[in-house]
Amino acid sequence: MVFLKKITFAGPMNNLGYGIHFTNIAEKAIRMEHGDNLAIFPTSKTINGSKELEKRIVDSYCFNQKGKVIYLYHLSGLHTLSGGYRVGYSVFELDTFTPMEINNINQVDELWVVSKWAKEIVHSYIPDKVIRIIPEGVDTQVFNDQGTFIDYGKKNALNIVNVGKFEKRKGHLVFLEALNYVDRGIDINIIAKWNNHFIRNFDKTIIDILARYNFHYCDNIEKEDAYKAMLFKSLENPRLSLELVTTDHPKPQFLRNIYRSGDLGVYPYFAEGWNLPLIESMACGLPCIASFCTGPTEYLNKKNHISLTKFVKEIAYDGLFFNGKSGTWNAVTVKELVEKLNTNIKNISTLKSISKEAIKTAHEFSWEHSAMKMMEILKNEKPFNE
Repeated sequence: MVFLKKITFAGPMNNLGYGIHFTNIAEKAIRMEHGDNLAIFPTSKTINGSKELEKRIVDSYCFNQKGKVIYLYHLSGLHTLSGGYRVGYSVFELDTFTPMEINNINQVDELWVVSKWAKEIVHSYIPDKVIRIIPEGVDTQVFNDQGTFIDYGKKNALNIVNVGKFEKRKGHLVFLEALNYVDRGIDINIIAKWNNHFIRNFDKTIIDILARYNFHYCDNIEKEDAYKAMLFKSLENPRLSLELVTTDHPKPQFLRNIYRSGDLGVYPYFAEGWNLPLIESMACGLPCIASFCTGPTEYLNKKNHISLTKFVKEIAYDGLFFNGKSGTWNAVTVKELVEKLNTNIKNISTLKSISKEAIKTAHEFSWEHSAMKMMEILKNEKPFNE
């Protein structure tokens, strides 16, 4: 007989941000004390979890409509949440909510967010809302600086890494422009893992975009472990190349190899909810230049990264995801990014202390840590423990 669980944890299971978030916390939470009280309910499912998680999903098929429900999803989708006591669990990047998002926040009994920055934004709109902070995490069993790895870096060059969905918010266009002004006294290779499933014919589109920033497509290249990339050369700087990986890879160790192949990570985002690639890079010991703003301030500090701080407030608009009516973001300037790139390219051997602090931070924000925070609330706080 399958018994109704006291609490249902619902969310997508896929390889996108929310899916990674939901799957990892669910995997850890069901193994913890009182984890047997947790039903796991995928709202959509394109990947499989561990045998234990898959069994729990099967055992949870009876959805307790009168029970307590935690729904991990976008603010815009929380209106679909049902249950006796409803908890929305959301990640967002901007400082302004739409009327629909405000309405959805008001509809849930409490809201969980991933950072103190996010909590402050919600309370600026709804001061009396119950808000709890359950950070996202990083899989430190995969993303670490231990053991062997496949080095995808270009030999006798300084390799700079950037991983993430290609979009204006991530600062990719500023990054590409800044590369035209990097130090020309050294061979530099960019290892970029970019894609965007919302852009049709992405491979063709990105060739056109890179051409605007003086990168000429040369060839397709292959390396070990199914590493396939498009090779670009700079028309402005003969010592600058860019290897662009656009295909998804089934093994998370593939991303680990990319991070560990780098000498420097660069993440000049304008706004972020969490930024998994950044904290995964840090977990692998990659010293990173990163924007000190929005969600990642939950884990960034003065010792564990190189800060970008001289922002220009802009209306959040990209013609694709942001329509200019959802607030502002912190635009990184080309000038500051060039300064930070050139300073640290020259002093790359001095960044070991940043690497050590980055690894330390990542272990403090593992998925185990996130699941533990959630289970502590469910165990000790009303109304979950009733």
